[in-house]
Amino acid sequence: MKYILIIICLLGMFKNTYAQNVIKEDLLKYEQVYDYLKKDSTINNHSFSVSDTLVFMEKSLFWKFFQQKDETSLECLNRIDSIDQQERFTRIYSSELANRFSSDTGKSNLYFSKVSENILFAEYFYRFGMTPGGVNLSGKFNAGCRYLFVFDENNNIQDVLRQFIAYK
Repeated sequence: MKYILIIICLLGMFKNTYAQNVIKEDLLKYEQVYDYLKKDSTINNHSFSVSDTLVFMEKSLFWKFFQQKDETSLECLNRIDSIDQQERFTRIYSSELANRFSSDTGKSNLYFSKVSENILFAEYFYRFGMTPGGVNLSGKFNAGCRYLFVFDENNNIQDVLRQFIAYK
């Protein structure tokens, strides 16, 4: 009996170690971004399914946003790359995202990053050649759209930047 209790405790600690708990304030940001992207993707005739995993997204696509006064583009990219190397993380399962956003059956996937300094990245991409039963390789480029959301001190969306991406 003692061993069963120890195993149960260890499993509970294991789950907490590998799950990212999104604080309530940040969950509201994810909800705002989700609503924004739902409207934007509908306009562009796309749909998406929300991932339950937080992923790291590099800042380099939006280097002009992060460029400081009197900083060259190369200096900015080097600085951003250095920051990204320090902040890089592996994918993290988030039970809050899994519980909040039901998975729609769509042609795209939507991924969120962690919220850091009132900035949140989101990316949805279109999966050409994917079928419910498996993967059929396609000669097409997969297209995606990455967003940078900036929040103000009241946790409202202040600014949105969008960059289209092509994957092969």
